Amino acid sequence: MSWKDVEPNSPLPYTLDSSIPNIPNNLSSPNSPDYNISTPDSIWTLVYQQASILDAHTEQLKELQPLRFEWYDCNLDALFKRANAERRTMIELGMIVGEIKDKTNQELGNLDSRIRYARREHGHTHGRVENIERTLWMARDAARTQGQKISALETMLANQMNMCQERFSNMESAQLELEKEVRYLRQRRN
Repeated sequence: MSWKDVEPNSPLPYTLDSSIPNIPNNLSSPNSPDYNISTPDSIWTLVYQQASILDAHTEQLKELQPLRFEWYDCNLDALFKRANAERRTMIELGMIVGEIKDKTNQELGNLDSRIRYARREHGHTHGRVENIERTLWMARDAARTQGQKISALETMLANQMNMCQERFSNMESAQLELEKEVRYLRQRRN
């Protein structure tokens, strides 16, 4: 599943509904310039104003369409599918890198054994061993190059895993926020 199937920052369905009025969120706080509690009447006036704004928001939440819950469910399903696809990809990459690393380690071990054997025979066949040793060192250099490539692949895999971990963390936090809001909205609706 591709990452473009669900747009995580897409607007919620209720924001597209023009029938829901835009209620200003102007609850007074002690830091605001219009905060005045010098008299008991001004305190009660402030309390009544804030209560009416809260009532208006509560009514607005009750009137939200059920489509919002479907939207959350659809996006949660898509997020889980994306997370599973990313996990499978990371597991497959890890297995491929592991196989390459095992083969290279085996080749390096074989090359080291050949070099040791060639050195033991060096006293008897000095000229022949020098040629073999040159060939083996070239092969070992090629194996080192492969080892460097494997290190680069491991670094790429680690970076990819870190990115995926960050994405999973973001998705999990988004999921928790969505679940919390769905529970809140269901409680308000009930």
